[in-house]
Amino acid sequence: MNDNKQPLNGVRQQNVVLGMSMGGLVARYALRDMEVRRAANPSLPAHDTRLYISHEAPHQGANVPLGFQYMVKSVSSISLVFGYTVGKAVPRLGKAAGLLEEPATQQLLIYQTDPRGVAMHNAWLNEYNQLGYPTQCRNVATSGGSECGRPQSFAPGARLLTIQGTGLLDSDYNSYANTTYFLTGLSAGVAAGGPLGLLAGISVGLVFGLGNFEGHVDFTVNALPSQQQQNIFHGRFSICKDILFGAFSTCLLDYADDNNSETYMLAYDSAPGGTYDVNQLTGGALNNIGPSLPVGGVVAKVEPFFCFVPTTSALDIGNNSVALTPQDLTASYTNAAPPAAPRNTPFANFITGVRENLTHILWNGLNSKWAFQEMEQAPQNVSCLAFCQASLAIVGNATICASGVTYSIGGLPPGTNVSWKLTTQASATATTSNGFTPTFTTGFAGTSNGGPGTLTATISSECGYVEVMKQVYIGPPAIIELQEDLVASDPCMKITWFNILNYDPALTYTSTGTLGGVGNGRFRVKGRPGSQSAAFSITATNSCGSYSTSSVAWFADCGYRYEAYPNPADDQLTVEQTDSTGTQRTTAARGIAATASSTAPTMPYTVRLFDSHGVQQAQQATTTPTLSLPTGALPTGLYLLHIEVGGAVVERHRLQITH
Repeated sequence: MNDNKQPLNGVRQQNVVLGMSMGGLVARYALRDMEVRRAANPSLPAHDTRLYISHEAPHQGANVPLGFQYMVKSVSSISLVFGYTVGKAVPRLGKAAGLLEEPATQQLLIYQTDPRGVAMHNAWLNEYNQLGYPTQCRNVATSGGSECGRPQSFAPGARLLTIQGTGLLDSDYNSYANTTYFLTGLSAGVAAGGPLGLLAGISVGLVFGLGNFEGHVDFTVNALPSQQQQNIFHGRFSICKDILFGAFSTCLLDYADDNNSETYMLAYDSAPGGTYDVNQLTGGALNNIGPSLPVGGVVAKVEPFFCFVPTTSALDIGNNSVALTPQDLTASYTNAAPPAAPRNTPFANFITGVRENLTHILWNGLNSKWAFQEMEQAPQNVSCLAFCQASLAIVGNATICASGVTYSIGGLPPGTNVSWKLTTQASATATTSNGFTPTFTTGFAGTSNGGPGTLTATISSECGYVEVMKQVYIGPPAIIELQEDLVASDPCMKITWFNILNYDPALTYTSTGTLGGVGNGRFRVKGRPGSQSAAFSITATNSCGSYSTSSVAWFADCGYRYEAYPNPADDQLTVEQTDSTGTQRTTAARGIAATASSTAPTMPYTVRLFDSHGVQQAQQATTTPTLSLPTGALPTGLYLLHIEVGGAVVERHRLQITH
């Protein structure tokens, strides 16, 4: 490249070398290697480079969750039938296992399953560090890790993957395995020779070739904890076969494996840094491993994103001369206050992923501009620490009335924009919204059609963006929707439970005639002994006004009438519940707004049917006034019918069944 340069305005330009990911390591190695060689032999060419940009390069190594490594290697080696492995059944998984054995992978990964790989990593790192950085150019670096020191979306030791299920092998595998067993027995019989040998071989083949195969799958992968010994991979896979259609059973494959982390290991999986999708590494194998396994009913759940290049590695914190701590991993690295020795960075300038962790080697607007300014020899020290430290909370009243409310977000650094959005079914209007401003004013348009809403502020700057939400209530409460809880209520004890269907914690609820007030939208009403009803009222209040509703709770006197017919019964018995006046009381009859359960009875009941020896022959519960109990399969004879409410027998009926 240097031999083919042409002068620009009569000046020979020097190179700018940018290396991304492992390319950043290769670029650093090559530049420094040229310097060392030329120092020993001045006749060798100079690299003629003025700027080296390391973009998301793992100078201290990269990270792939150790639990995933254990799983990929272990599972791919499981032998299914006659040496046919899972790695062959799921080729992408087999390729992923092979990738983990590649020399470049073993040189780069910080933690590995194989001691040989660890030795290769240490040897590479020692050579790389001894060579050092190029000294005849400016060295700068980027990291995808959050400048705020924000970890990944999961905590150290969190669950990253679960694959579980039990079921029959897929029909193709089942048929293949059974056919193989039969042909194996037949071949053995032919080899034995003679009619008896052939008959014995066919018999053995049939014994082992008839019946189903059932598989059991149980795999879990956990993120690395912080310097603790914990299980990070658990694997269990078994295939058992029914012989002679279930007369016997034997397990042909029973695989189990468990691996733990070590106390020296840092929680790199969840650390700030450039993120990677494990499905990129495995070619989508982990997302497809559940459906790919030849076992029905397997369910897989994967947390695919993890820290691939930790911020400490991309910025080479400590230059590999100090042992990193958990606090080093989650520290906030900013050019506004560069880390001090011995945990300093060897780079003259650096930029991070700002507020959130970026996808590995992603270029966004901020780090692109930063790199461009470096190339233009006008470097900038970019810091978004103020954006990280902003409280980002919406300040303002939780209730919006006709007079209007102004909301604001304080502590934002210069250059920050805020856009507002109010989502609601209510009649709310924005009375002041000057575009991208830190304040927003809105009011309620009328005295009806109020209700809950969500106020969202989108805060953005060159340092990134974040959404902040606040739950609000627009206008005075308009309606209170009540529904009786028939299951929890106890009519015999004169207690009825109600739920407020549109309960809103932003409102204040008061009540009369209730027992213990209203808590989380649920309350109960108790009647006096001998009473048939109890009146109550509920009031919802906020700073805009109030709304009240009154209703009545109806109670049974546990003197319900239950009719059972026909008697004698043939194929079906009907039980009907009425109150003491002979009327089926519905929810609507009690003065409560009709709902989907408006035809529910006064109280649920259960019927049990016992034969003449006291043995229960049938049972059925209902929440409707009429119950139909099939009796066609019961023998002819005398029976006793128990009717229970709340676990207590309230009526007994003698019943004859004839066919």
